[in-house]
Amino acid sequence: MLITICIIIFLPGWLPRPRAGAVPHAVSARRGTAPKDRPCPPTAGNTFSSKQFIGKQSLLVFFGTYCPDCKQVLPVIEEVWKELKDDPRFLLVTISRKETAEVVSNYWKENQFTMPFYLDTRGEVFSLFANNTIPRIYIINPDNEVVWMAVESLDISAKELIQKIKGLK
Repeated sequence: MLITICIIIFLPGWLPRPRAGAVPHAVSARRGTAPKDRPCPPTAGNTFSSKQFIGKQSLLVFFGTYCPDCKQVLPVIEEVWKELKDDPRFLLVTISRKETAEVVSNYWKENQFTMPFYLDTRGEVFSLFANNTIPRIYIINPDNEVVWMAVESLDISAKELIQKIKGLK
């Protein structure tokens, strides 16, 4: 089992944008331009580039292993991962806020998580979305629009979250 670890780089001009009327006050993101290809350096043989969001049914999750609410949400996200990981239209990006690879890797191992994770060791990516409060869960459609979000808790099951993701056009 390989765990993908890298730092995600978002350019301030490119963020998922909220769909009109779908997510009022959802994120501080604004309509972006086409992302420049700024891939993360290879880690465990894999890279991540922000271009990979385009055309995908994406689930973006900000978390911290120190966060009690995140500890409740991450097993649900793992269930979603296990169900959708083989779907080529699905992309899961889980981003640890201000933690080291060692801390997150140990937490993943203790909890037997198989989903990939990425590091935002300085909180720079998170700050493009919000000032505080995790977990933050965003569903982003193939047109790069935030169509659903949850902050601080997740009040739906993995099955319901999967249905929301599969329902994206």
